[in-house]
Amino acid sequence: MLILICEMAAVNEGVWAPEARRTAPIVDGVLQAGVATKSPSTAGWVVLGGPTNGWNVWKDKSGKTLDEYRKK
Repeated sequence: MLILICEMAAVNEGVWAPEARRTAPIVDGVLQAGVATKSPSTAGWVVLGGPTNGWNVWKDKSGKTLDEYRKK
């Protein structure tokens, strides 16, 4: 299992966002609690505030992407 944590959540107001982003507990740009999502891309959207390719955005401490783990 890979657990990824990001403290700052970008703000991208006025554009469509998945429900996980719209309902995420974000105060002053800081994600206040964990948010369950169905995909790494949605998780990236929650944190970054816009569409992402979560398979390439999320990395472990050594820089290895989720996509690299998926391809094993």
